[in-house]
Amino acid sequence: MKTSRPTFAFGPVVPGWGSWEWVGAETATFLRRFAPVKLFGPGDEPTGDVIVFIKHPPPDSLWAEIERSRRIVYAPIDHYGSPREIDADWRWLRRCDLILVHCERLRRWFSPYSRVEYIDHHVRHIGDPRRNRAHDGPILWVGVRSNLPPLVEWLRGNHLPRRLRVLTNPEDSARAPTAAEFGLPSECEVQTWTPETHASALLECVAAIDIKGTDFRSRNKPPAKAIDFLAAGLPLAMNADSSGINRGRNRFLGGSCEERPTEGRLTSLLQFSSFAHVRVPRPVLA
Repeated sequence: MKTSRPTFAFGPVVPGWGSWEWVGAETATFLRRFAPVKLFGPGDEPTGDVIVFIKHPPPDSLWAEIERSRRIVYAPIDHYGSPREIDADWRWLRRCDLILVHCERLRRWFSPYSRVEYIDHHVRHIGDPRRNRAHDGPILWVGVRSNLPPLVEWLRGNHLPRRLRVLTNPEDSARAPTAAEFGLPSECEVQTWTPETHASALLECVAAIDIKGTDFRSRNKPPAKAIDFLAAGLPLAMNADSSGINRGRNRFLGGSCEERPTEGRLTSLLQFSSFAHVRVPRPVLA
């Protein structure tokens, strides 16, 4: 007898949020190839055999009414700012049938409440690693403007061997961003992030750098950015204790930011141009 496929519900839909557009919307679109998928908005009562909540937990009054026969999957992304906040949400977390974490370090905080599995963000901006790339271009940093302060602070005590290009989301999208408004050195090139500027930068830049902060969310970020850069064939340097370094330590990765930079170290990193062959025995950028 042919059995019906389970139905999925993804939400809450929050346009403009990277967590929803990347993890929620794109995953739901892909899953539609194999099963019926519905979307629901904030505060809506979702219907489906499997209900997937992305980042934002529902109100207690909503999840308490969901039948136990329906499976609840929760991907908190970076919703929680501390272990204490996670523990305070124990009732909701115990109702979840599965919690998906994007950083292995988070497993310990969620495992007392539900089954936990690790899952990577899917690769999103990879370009084509086989295409010719500039050999004298800048170093690339990509991220939302709220993640810029750790980079700014790091640059005050460190020097890059090449100019820096920053792709970010300015507060006023109608005006071209400047280095000064973010506290960056004047020689930095700042552009508004778009899929097009990202794709161009992957070809025009020679390497990428990613500096994380020390707060709970920053220390437990997914390695998605690292995987994206390396899948595009772009060498990467980041904090030695970042989740990206830990995730790829035995598989792939660029270097850490623990030594003073030299053009020679950067050149040695740039010799590697494919995702499968990026191996850097020593830290590269400081």
